[in-house]
Amino acid sequence: MKKVLGILLALILILGAGGYFAYRLMNRGSGRVSERVDTLQFISDGKTQDVTDYAMVDGQFYLSVDYIKENLDDSIYYDKQDNIITLANKTGLKRFTPGKSSYSLNESQMELRDPILEKDGKVLLPTEAFIQDYPVDFRYHKESKTMTLDFKDMNYAVGKALEGTLLREAPKSNAPYLTRLTGKEKVIFYGEEGDFYRVRLENGYGGYILKANCKVDFRENKFKSPLAKNEEAQAFEPLHLTWDYTYGNETATRIQAIGPLPGVDVIVPTWFSIKDKEANLIDRGNIDYVNRYRALGIDVWGYIDNSFDPDITHASLTSTKKRQKILRQILALLRKYQMKGINVDFEHVRPEDGPYITQFVQELKALCQDKDIKISVDVTPQITKDPEKQIYDREKLGQAADYLVLMAYDQHWSSSDKAGSVAEYSWVESHLNTLFRTVDKEKIILGVPLYTRLWTEENGKVQSKNISMAQVQEFLAKTGAQPKWDDKIKQYVVDTNQGKIWIEDENSLKYKASLVPKYGLPGLASWKKGFETPNIWPVLDTSIHQGKKESLGI
Repeated sequence: MKKVLGILLALILILGAGGYFAYRLMNRGSGRVSERVDTLQFISDGKTQDVTDYAMVDGQFYLSVDYIKENLDDSIYYDKQDNIITLANKTGLKRFTPGKSSYSLNESQMELRDPILEKDGKVLLPTEAFIQDYPVDFRYHKESKTMTLDFKDMNYAVGKALEGTLLREAPKSNAPYLTRLTGKEKVIFYGEEGDFYRVRLENGYGGYILKANCKVDFRENKFKSPLAKNEEAQAFEPLHLTWDYTYGNETATRIQAIGPLPGVDVIVPTWFSIKDKEANLIDRGNIDYVNRYRALGIDVWGYIDNSFDPDITHASLTSTKKRQKILRQILALLRKYQMKGINVDFEHVRPEDGPYITQFVQELKALCQDKDIKISVDVTPQITKDPEKQIYDREKLGQAADYLVLMAYDQHWSSSDKAGSVAEYSWVESHLNTLFRTVDKEKIILGVPLYTRLWTEENGKVQSKNISMAQVQEFLAKTGAQPKWDDKIKQYVVDTNQGKIWIEDENSLKYKASLVPKYGLPGLASWKKGFETPNIWPVLDTSIHQGKKESLGI
């Protein structure tokens, strides 16, 4: 009997020693407890954040502007000169001032429980002011003294780790540990470094555990995948927008001349301009004009330009206070004329001021979205690949606006040293495909020209002038010239000793307009009313609705 007891005792000792050595092997390395256990931590998407980017004061949680810009919303903008932080998102346009216990939301004052902080050279916003604007799960875990943030639209890998596994503060065996796992906890997996996974526990603790100790249910993209969205496809009827250029106040004569424009859905009179460096606007509008077109079933959208002046643009857009002044005037004008759309046309801008166009559009969209006002922004084709020479951030503008209008014309412009077409078909399609790389096609309206250029040569130098379709017909009648069709560029061309014209007419435009149904674009824009002949409107209408009206029995 004693012999049996001795054997059992030996076995127990051996198993105990084996378990101990197995535990030591499983968690080989440092047994020091991390100093982070007793300090406030913030883990975002599985990553421990720098202590300067978060705070908790009297129960209020704060995140820095730098953190928000890098992780939640890269459109947040801190104007240090005006000392204003701007957030333009789906909730609206928010403006914050460091030290204040309030902020503005779409020009209305909102109270905060605690003031906006300045700490370690950074500005931190209380989470109550913005966190609900984004698809995130933000929590504070009292047990671990940890703030956590995960994205609700992501599906993270989950699993478990063996009992006794140590959660370390770094992916090293000699790194201090934060806690010892029981083996029952749900573990969220975010990434890997060497022999370790980067993880977080449900109680907030985050760090690294040995891969050998884990069993993981990986996702499609291993650690996380976007959640599937159950959305219905949106069907839309392509719209036709045309600009009505005017440089003076609307006159009774122009209004009385308003008549039907078959197939045109929206007309955009060029009424509003930033007129000076103090951000004052010019208003050339007339409500009778709006009422006349609406009676014809044509909507009227607003328009704002920068007077095509780089100095006015710089002075007006680089200041948050001046942008705010412009936005207030625009909203007042849209109310005055009962408009549900605004077209932004900022041209002749210095490349260094391009980001302020993006900021302006983001703020405008934030102010207008709850009012169901459509924002469209005009952009040129991307001619250069050099980012330092780019004026428009087409990708960000496409994200902010409802539509980007690609002004697919001026392939050869007034100062070109070579005569050529305003918009060859292949050139238009090529630049459209370039824009598809950064902007969803569902947001791109194709802009086409209703004008062309008469090219002449003098002393070996070419020069040109814009002419309308009617003027082309006058030129042909005067010269007796017979245009020839160029099937490569899809245009008629006429070449005489009195000048050369690459003609824009119903023949060339039906090809360019056919790109709308070809690529499923939301619409067409034409520059400008007054350059066309009457037969153009139905041709464009038929072209952009190819295959759609027939299917609807229209």
